Amino acid sequence: MFTRRLSISVENYALDSCTFQFAGEHFESGGWQSNFLEKIGEHATLELESKDWLAGLSGYVYFANADHTFFLTLAFSCPITTAACFTARCGSCIPSCQDLLHRVPDLARPGTGLRREAGCAWETHNLEDEHVMVRLIILPPEGSTVSLPEELGRRLAKARWCRSTLTDKIPETAPKVTLVERKIVLEVDNRTEENLVLDGDHFQSGCWNDKATSLNSRTVTRLEFGSDEVLRGLSGLVWYVSESSLDTYFSMVFSNPMAGGATFNAWAGPPPAELLQELWNAPYVQGTGVQVPEGHGCAWNVLEEGAIIHIRLVVLEDVVAMDTMAYPPSLGQDASSHAKKAAATAAPENPVLSNSTALVPVQAESEDSDVSSQVEKFLSTTRPRDFLDGLGSGLKLAGAGVIAGTAALIAAPVVAAKEDGVSGFFTGLATGVCGALVSTIGGAAAACTQVARGVYNTPEAIMQAQAGKRWDSEIGLWVDDCCNLRDEAAQVASLGVDESDNEDFEDDDTGRKVADTSLYDIIGVKPNASTAEIKKQYYKAALKLHPDKNQDDPEASKKFQKLAQAYQVLSDPKLRERYDTIGAEAMNDQALPNIDPGLFFSMLFGAEQFEKYIGKLYLAMQTDHIAKDLQRDFDRHQATQGQDGQPPRDVIGNSIEREMRWSSDKKDLKMKRQQFAREVTCASELVARLDRFVIGRNQDGWTASVLQEAQELARVSFGGRLLRTIGAAYGFAAEQFFTAMYGNFTLDGQLQSWKDSTHAAKVKVQALTSVARSAMAVKEMHDIAGPGMSSEDQGKRDEAAKQALSSFEGSLPIFLQTIWDVSQMDIENTLRKVCDKVLKDISVPWQIRYRRAVAMQRLGQIFRDAGQVELKDLSNSTVAKAQLEEALYSAIREKG
Repeated sequence: MFTRRLSISVENYALDSCTFQFAGEHFESGGWQSNFLEKIGEHATLELESKDWLAGLSGYVYFANADHTFFLTLAFSCPITTAACFTARCGSCIPSCQDLLHRVPDLARPGTGLRREAGCAWETHNLEDEHVMVRLIILPPEGSTVSLPEELGRRLAKARWCRSTLTDKIPETAPKVTLVERKIVLEVDNRTEENLVLDGDHFQSGCWNDKATSLNSRTVTRLEFGSDEVLRGLSGLVWYVSESSLDTYFSMVFSNPMAGGATFNAWAGPPPAELLQELWNAPYVQGTGVQVPEGHGCAWNVLEEGAIIHIRLVVLEDVVAMDTMAYPPSLGQDASSHAKKAAATAAPENPVLSNSTALVPVQAESEDSDVSSQVEKFLSTTRPRDFLDGLGSGLKLAGAGVIAGTAALIAAPVVAAKEDGVSGFFTGLATGVCGALVSTIGGAAAACTQVARGVYNTPEAIMQAQAGKRWDSEIGLWVDDCCNLRDEAAQVASLGVDESDNEDFEDDDTGRKVADTSLYDIIGVKPNASTAEIKKQYYKAALKLHPDKNQDDPEASKKFQKLAQAYQVLSDPKLRERYDTIGAEAMNDQALPNIDPGLFFSMLFGAEQFEKYIGKLYLAMQTDHIAKDLQRDFDRHQATQGQDGQPPRDVIGNSIEREMRWSSDKKDLKMKRQQFAREVTCASELVARLDRFVIGRNQDGWTASVLQEAQELARVSFGGRLLRTIGAAYGFAAEQFFTAMYGNFTLDGQLQSWKDSTHAAKVKVQALTSVARSAMAVKEMHDIAGPGMSSEDQGKRDEAAKQALSSFEGSLPIFLQTIWDVSQMDIENTLRKVCDKVLKDISVPWQIRYRRAVAMQRLGQIFRDAGQVELKDLSNSTVAKAQLEEALYSAIREKG
């Protein structure tokens, strides 16, 4: 076995030895030797190890001080075959950790002196293959009064800079000598009153030759782009934004291909809605001369064309700032179908949803709908997208025909033999053979039809995919692959889609008297607070008083129990009214407890901290509906005083069975509306979370706040798993956005789509496996307790109940894992649609969507890194029991 071990001994001289807290990690191979290092004080040692046969040890770790204004980042690699590598950074901002890891330099030999980089220095103590030892010194920042030891100061003055320092800056990647070269040179005269700073760029081919990070006011700045790619030449886009107001853009697209004419276009003021499409549709450079496009806010003069395009461009003095409400510019024929329908159709009193998850009012079908419309609907919903889709659906139909034929072949003789004996068997066999042939032939014919339809639809599929359309398998049509998040948010608000409880305690008398206010005081609300306000404040108070966050307080558990008891009373309208009238005596005659499913799942999966990212879980919404229907059936049974002759247990059992077997169109409609509201709300919350980076351009402040939030989220229940799940979903979505910028049929795009599909299939299989394990655990409990529970001996029944309880407690980790696996599948499906809404939102220009993708990618990476450490071992039955008990106790409401 090949073992690679890395020991990093840290000496901290930063900010008078400030303490660094663990903030995140990522290991491509290997990991911590034992437990991760929670903090770095004056001295600390990081012990890392890998026993991987092929990859060795590779990854990065970063730490932050208490207020997240100072960061320490370490990147390292100890491979099996090549040299060990190490570098570090310490400062007020965190570098791109993935980039740092990819260019980490080799460690110097022991005795060759210190290497240094921003805020730190290090030297090699041991460079053996099996065990590498590094001494890391965190230096005090410039201007600090902290002094270093005299000997260390002398050595530091002679230290060499880390070789990765050169790559911290943008390298000159343009070729100096090329056989085939294409260039575009621009001289930009900025006549506005503001400096314009570089905000983003994208190159289909080529790169910068002479990069200008700012276009100063009243100054001419030279920009140069070049490419030596033999087949493609130069193609790209660049945009700048006003430095102070951040609302005025200068955008340009250009190309100088090896074959064909050069193209160029530019805008100053509001950016075009789809800058990437403008690159593909840019007009050709029509010879030399001055061009003043109307409404572009700039003019240019082509001075030279050919292999080198030379343009002098003037940004006009009076340019208009961007109006965020002006996007999308218009609702044309190819605009978002959801937005068009929302704008053109007033929502009816009881809107009916289309098959998609979007909340679009559509006309409900009448009971006597025409047969032709039903056939048309069937043909649309079974219509294959292309040849591959037709082949897949055809194989399914053929397989279904074979299965049905086999079933007929087996069942027909058996049934006939029971009626007429041996003669009946042979008669049934003949019937079964005919049935099998008919079913098989019918399935094969249907399969051939689907394949033929797929072949016929393939040319259309290619054209629609190139046009940026998306295939909706539910309705069998190509739809616009975009959304208008602003309109959808307004639509959700106008239609009153609300995920919260419908019951709300209202009182117009804001100064009314109540018999006792102690329970209101415990939660921290006024006596006239609504049910929603009480629930929201209970969330906050439960987080603050949770025993896990107050381990030093011996009274923490009692305070938490009192808070839960207060919520039990005030969350129920009837019991609350009784409490307001007679005070604490109302708590003496409480009936059976009722669980609030929303609170249970929220407390189980991190309470409200994660709700802005994942919303209310579908499992919680579904359980909530079942619980309310069950309570109605139980209340109806009690109101009739049991005249139906059923015991209460049978009433509950029958209600659950009916809920599992039958679904109501009204209920399905409500679930779709709630799910759509959840997606839109989460998308709006995510946009707001990214805006500090995207709109405010405060990258360092945003990164520090995200790191701090990630550390807090990692401490809550299931925090690590949720962070990894959310981070992975954001990373997938951002990567798909970036790969799609190069076209819909690129190799990278197909690989990214394959990765996403493979991961989704893996999550589904894992959820099904967990459900099967839970079913086996339930069967095992039944087998253990079954014979004893039916015994007439009370002692045997007690023993059976004890064994069943013991089996149940031992199976709690399995049940908890099943709840998580099913919820993970729901979370990932929801986040996939949330990210689509954020990154395909036509209510903002393309540049904003691009910056959202960049920020989402960084957010995902930070969340994944922070979620690598699990604070609780949920595979332990005792821990799992405590976890479920806390969530269950927090969610109990007493029904009066």
